[in-house]
Amino acid sequence: MDRRGVGLRRGRYGAVYRVAGVGSQAGGWILVPEFIDYVARGIALKKHRDTNSWDFGDLLVEAVGEAVIQVGRPTDPEQPTLAALAREWDVRPQRASEWYLTAKCFPLNIRKPDISWSHHDAARRASEDSTSNALELLDVVERLKLGIEDFTLYLKGDYFHGYIERYELPQRLQSMLPNSARGAWITMGPDRTKD
Repeated sequence: MDRRGVGLRRGRYGAVYRVAGVGSQAGGWILVPEFIDYVARGIALKKHRDTNSWDFGDLLVEAVGEAVIQVGRPTDPEQPTLAALAREWDVRPQRASEWYLTAKCFPLNIRKPDISWSHHDAARRASEDSTSNALELLDVVERLKLGIEDFTLYLKGDYFHGYIERYELPQRLQSMLPNSARGAWITMGPDRTKD
């Protein structure tokens, strides 16, 4: 977008540039969001923080995409960072970073709406931000109907207890099942839920 204009006006929602002679925008105004706009939108979301992790993440992805904020070490000392925006929202920068990274890893069109944000975040972390690997982990969550605690144990590889369909078992274990069995209850690893 060409932001060179013949005038600048401050509007309610940010800077507005007057554009002269640029294609379909000729003679019009282009709205350019500013840092304060993202502060206000984040404060509004904060009222429902626990249920709006996706909304916060999407807002941060948008702010980074619009070059309103920087992620990581600042290259431009004048440009606000993700940490600065998090502080304005009264949220730990680490939490804002989690929202941003999870929303970036799972664009809206590939999210699994029946699986919680916490599952998506755990899958992203375990897959080291690889979307394809994280989606495979979420398929396991769907298939095995794992809650977040069971999924965390599954990711650690420490303990799993649950029903597994016959086709999901290795061949050697399938051969141990009676022919009529469609699956089996499996317990793997030491049971750390009991002391």
